[in-house]
Amino acid sequence: MAARWLGIDVHEKRFDLAALSGLGGVKTFSKNLAEIESILNAEKPQAIAIDAPSSPNRKLMLDPKIRSGLGIKQGQWQDCRVSEYLLGIGGYFSTKSIKDDCEGWMKAGFELYEHLQRLGYSLAGGESKGSLIEVHPTYGFSWLIAPAKLDKKSTEQGRAQRIKILKKFVPGFIPEKKSSHEIDSALAALLARFYCTKEHPCFWLGDPAEGQILLPGPIRKNLPADNLVKLIPHSVSKKWFAQAARQRAK
Repeated sequence: MAARWLGIDVHEKRFDLAALSGLGGVKTFSKNLAEIESILNAEKPQAIAIDAPSSPNRKLMLDPKIRSGLGIKQGQWQDCRVSEYLLGIGGYFSTKSIKDDCEGWMKAGFELYEHLQRLGYSLAGGESKGSLIEVHPTYGFSWLIAPAKLDKKSTEQGRAQRIKILKKFVPGFIPEKKSSHEIDSALAALLARFYCTKEHPCFWLGDPAEGQILLPGPIRKNLPADNLVKLIPHSVSKKWFAQAARQRAK
């Protein structure tokens, strides 16, 4: 049976892919950009989740109104996306405004999105029903395990935690290599499934103008989501989670 959802873990030279079927089966691949189209033709995914930004930031974090609304001090968090500020993502993992200043794996991600859009896929977000979804595996796993602590994926314990989380939703998941890349691509595919089936609450974080990140709600229903994301001040928190509630109600 053809897969319905595809997750892609981005690297500078190659991509790790996980194809998740409607029956819960998972197939994994390692391909370069030229080889991905054959996977798409074979699997025909309904949606594709990618753990990389789709483009450089739009300099929204330089907008005085946005900075004031977020309560950011002068000189901090200038060259990144709104979603990255809200999650506290900086340094190597923050998306610059100039493509050449971005890390190699990010530029590979930009090229991947462009290639997939040429094939007919479109970007998804809180204000658009597309088929290309940006995700962040570490935060995805963190939310699904909260309030327990998520160990680093570079450790055996951290990988075991992630596999256990995946098995809650995909009981038949058995990673061949048990590598963090294989596991991250499987989580991405699962989030693509959540996005399509609405079986688990998710919401978009960030500004639609520069790309949003899809995050799953915590499994514990009584755990406030605003305990898990850096949202300053409280008025902003209320805005984002009111938006999340509206999305879940659709």
